[in-house]
Amino acid sequence: MDRRVPDVLIFAAMVRKFLLCLLACGVLPGGFAARAGEADAKATPRSPVATDPIFHRGAWDLQVAEGVEFSLQTTSQIRPNIDYQLTVIRLGYMLDDPHGSNFLRGNNEFILEAIGGPMFQGPGSALGGLSIVYRRNFLSPGARIVPYLDLGAGGVYSDAFHDKAQQALGSPFEFDLQAGIGVRFRLGLNWTMDAEFAYRHLSNAHIVDRNLGTNAVGGLIGASYSF
Repeated sequence: MDRRVPDVLIFAAMVRKFLLCLLACGVLPGGFAARAGEADAKATPRSPVATDPIFHRGAWDLQVAEGVEFSLQTTSQIRPNIDYQLTVIRLGYMLDDPHGSNFLRGNNEFILEAIGGPMFQGPGSALGGLSIVYRRNFLSPGARIVPYLDLGAGGVYSDAFHDKAQQALGSPFEFDLQAGIGVRFRLGLNWTMDAEFAYRHLSNAHIVDRNLGTNAVGGLIGASYSF
């Protein structure tokens, strides 16, 4: 029997493994890798939104934003106008890969949020707190603008309770319920410029008698870095 055949097969297997190794390291172009038998390399080039790992399971996201929120009078009970400036820091973790179809295509993100800032209208001088936030990122293939929806809950500390004349914030601790709609404008593979419209409700759930609470709307402008 011709013993050269097994040697040729062994050599061919070694070459194939070598080519696959180069492909995995990004050395080979897609066309040559396809000729080496890799079906994945036949995919057409995609935009940074589609290929960037920030929107894939396991990716992290750091967002820093500044903004203001203004109180609303939403009931017949008169609340004091409590307006404040906010610095918002969010650390997010991508829970899954993009999925779905049409405008619902996207992924889910879990976020830890810290806020703080001065009150420039109404009782009190400052507030600060922590929240957990669920975010849905809406990812259209090829789009460089990524809309998102936020829903969150947490707690804040404020010194407004020292003012006994007001009935809105009667406790040093207030529950924080929030919702937001935003967009991320891609600046590259890792950076985005962000804009958000937000709603926030603060109240103490009748921990104390003074519990009219506040409702506020406002906007945030910031930037995100993904890693």
